[in-house]
Amino acid sequence: MIIRKMAVWGRSGRYRANLAPGPEFSAVRLGSAEAWEAAREALRLLASDQRRAGHLPYRIELTLTCDDGRRATVRYDGMGDASGFTVKAGDPPCQPGQPLLDCVEVESSAHGTALRLAPQRVAGADVRRVAAAVQALSAHGARLAEARLEADRCRDRAESVRHMGRLARQLEARIAWIRERLAFISERLWSFDAAMRARAAAAELDDYVSRLKRDYAAACAALRSVEEAEEVARRAEADPALASPAARVGWDVEEEIRELLACLADADAQAAEAEARQARAQARLAAAKAALTSIDLELGAMDAQRCSRTTAVQAASIAQSIELRQQRIESLKAEVQSIPLRSGSHRLGKALTVTGLSASLACLVALILAPRGIVLEVGGLGVPLPAALLGGLALGLLCAVYGLSEGMEVQASLERRMQLDAELVSLVRQQSWEQQQLRTLLGGRDLDGYMQALAHQDELEAERLERANEVAAALGQVMNLRNQVDYVRTVMTRARERLTEICAAMGVGTPEAFLTQARHCTEAMRALESAWRDVDAAAHGWPTTALASMPDLLLEEIAAAEAERAGYAWPGDDSRFAVLSEEHGMRLEEQEGLRDELALLEEQHRAVKAELESIDMWECASRQAAAEAEVRRLEAEAPAVEMACKWLRSVERRMVEAACNALQEHATEVLQFMCDDRDIGLELVPCGDHVELKVTHRGLEPARPDHLVLGVLALDVAAAEMRADEIRPLAVLAGGEDPPELKAALSRLAMMRQVMLMLPPEGASAEAADMAGTGISAR
Repeated sequence: MIIRKMAVWGRSGRYRANLAPGPEFSAVRLGSAEAWEAAREALRLLASDQRRAGHLPYRIELTLTCDDGRRATVRYDGMGDASGFTVKAGDPPCQPGQPLLDCVEVESSAHGTALRLAPQRVAGADVRRVAAAVQALSAHGARLAEARLEADRCRDRAESVRHMGRLARQLEARIAWIRERLAFISERLWSFDAAMRARAAAAELDDYVSRLKRDYAAACAALRSVEEAEEVARRAEADPALASPAARVGWDVEEEIRELLACLADADAQAAEAEARQARAQARLAAAKAALTSIDLELGAMDAQRCSRTTAVQAASIAQSIELRQQRIESLKAEVQSIPLRSGSHRLGKALTVTGLSASLACLVALILAPRGIVLEVGGLGVPLPAALLGGLALGLLCAVYGLSEGMEVQASLERRMQLDAELVSLVRQQSWEQQQLRTLLGGRDLDGYMQALAHQDELEAERLERANEVAAALGQVMNLRNQVDYVRTVMTRARERLTEICAAMGVGTPEAFLTQARHCTEAMRALESAWRDVDAAAHGWPTTALASMPDLLLEEIAAAEAERAGYAWPGDDSRFAVLSEEHGMRLEEQEGLRDELALLEEQHRAVKAELESIDMWECASRQAAAEAEVRRLEAEAPAVEMACKWLRSVERRMVEAACNALQEHATEVLQFMCDDRDIGLELVPCGDHVELKVTHRGLEPARPDHLVLGVLALDVAAAEMRADEIRPLAVLAGGEDPPELKAALSRLAMMRQVMLMLPPEGASAEAADMAGTGISAR
């Protein structure tokens, strides 16, 4: 059976891992930690019992090719509630519940030549079940101790219930006694309260009679004060000032006369002040008009040479342009003077160019036509003719190149000079035209004089505007003051007319005489009002008739209160009252203490009764009997359990030894095949609670420490082959780096079956490698 393709999806619906291994050996390094985790969990699931697969949160699709060529697609859906394996197409590749592949997790390296393994790893599931049985029997002692502890708790619970019953009966007796004592104290306190109420009523009546007597004396004194104040009020009503005309018309006319007199006095002062201010305003108006006339004359004289702000701005812009263009002309003149004519250099360049080209052509023709073998004597040295011709050809070419470069440089300088001369002529023409335009714009004046004339013109116009505003303000002020004087004169005339009218109507000669009569009338009215206020103060707000009958009513009330007081008599003396008061305080303190104690005891009694009612006595006794019976049963079973544990441990040892003997030879063969070394060996030694795996080498070379990893892998492969009915694909999960020895061994192992080496992402940390699988285990 060969795995063609395996795809794993997560909860979000996107790929976690997508694998397509080869038919023999394939090493796959996953790109991310999520893909590594998904592939690792999927391979573990496919290598386990499908009926106990659990609920893995992935969707897996596996495409297989069986030994007879049939294809099958197996799906696992762990997203829904009913997760499990389903076959999409083809026949099932194996029986239900069997693994689809073998999965082995190994480390990339190991240290030493021996490794401790769990016995269940070597002997399989039977030893695991025996170990589970031994562990279950070993818990018998803990169950016995727990049963004894439960029996002790049940006995303590029964004793606690009996103690609560006794406490409830004691509380009921104490509560009954406290209630009887509280009834007795309440009766004693009621008797004392009756005596206290009688004494308090007598004291209240005494206080009431005393207050009535004080009120009687105060009523008599108030009645005398009221009679005296009424006599004073009658004398004040007889004053002749109250019969004058001022008293008849009231105070409104007096107030109006006073206001009219005050208005006349204020109007005289306002009229004088307004006339003075009007005179000053007219003088300022005349001065402003004179200044405005002089400014208008001066502006009229300047109309012939009136300046404009727009013209000044245009002239300033043209002057600035003329200055900038003059600077440009000066710089161009300096640049033209710096460029030499160099007519001799131009002729020299032409001559060198013609001479060099002619010499080069002649040397080239001679080089082509001259015979070989001719030697020239130059300074006593023999030089071959071709070499001399080549030298002349190079010299002529150099002269021609130098002449061409010199001529080009001179030509460029001449063209630059002509360009600068043309630009200079254009600038001079523009400069002349703009100077003529500036003189025409300024009317023959210079720019500074024109700007000064414009500034003087602006100052005169601003001063004229200021004087015009001053004339308008002064004119408005004169008109306002004139209207104010007229208004004050009108007010004075109307006030005098009203005073004359009032004096004629009242029959008095002058307003001052009416004011004197009004003052005498006011004094008389104040005296009368003061007398009536004294009457009201003496009566204290009571009517005079009620105040006259008050002494008789108070005498009758005093007699009735004294008669009622005679009915309250204290039977004992003051010493007996002091004793009863002390006893009353003691009884109150005792009553408060007993009430607090009664509330506390009732709360305790309710709590105890509620706890007793919540406890089932029959259940408590039954639980105690069951706990004691369980203790007796476990004590009786203890010897048999100990014997069974010893027997199962011996069985486990024998099964481990048998499995080691059965696996050692086959695992050695697998290891020798993977390492391609017949001298290497593998030993499995049972050592109590573990099995020690050793790798040995019979040759000259000792066994390397990394052979231990291959030995564990060989043991897992051998155990899987012995326990399976057919050869399934092998998936190896490497938790660390990519070991070359492991790859070589798996490549040889792939000759017999399909092998997949799964590697974590590159650069993964040690923690990620531990998550991928620390330790060496087989699935």
